[in-house]
Amino acid sequence: MSKPNLPNITPTISISRDDVINLLFSSIAMEELGLAHILNAEGEKIQYAVGTLPGTTPVTLAELGQVSSSTQAMLKKIIRHEMMLQSKLQTAADIRPVVGPAGPIGAPGAEGGALSVNGLTGDVALGVTAGIFPISNDEPSTS
Repeated sequence: MSKPNLPNITPTISISRDDVINLLFSSIAMEELGLAHILNAEGEKIQYAVGTLPGTTPVTLAELGQVSSSTQAMLKKIIRHEMMLQSKLQTAADIRPVVGPAGPIGAPGAEGGALSVNGLTGDVALGVTAGIFPISNDEPSTS
């Protein structure tokens, strides 16, 4: 059986918000791995009880009933834990990014005219052919 590998987390560690979210997902994955090992052990227990594993003898009907009850109780606990993990996963997935305040306004650009207008360079005539519609207050509105 494998053991989970956790990062070295000490009280002085500084982790980012993204690291926290990744650690939440990792913890869910490790819990799922642990539940998979428990389910595998329950399956082996049933195989042992019914005598399908090599070198074992079948158990009595009463013992088989006890194994069945024990396995059923464990499966109920695993199902409850799976529902909790689903909720934890959904909550972690729904964490919204934090948008901080706007930063300071940058320095003004270099002096001079624009080098390009809509990707056009040189002497640019703004008009319909350039994809620019001139605004004129001389035309009456039809609305």
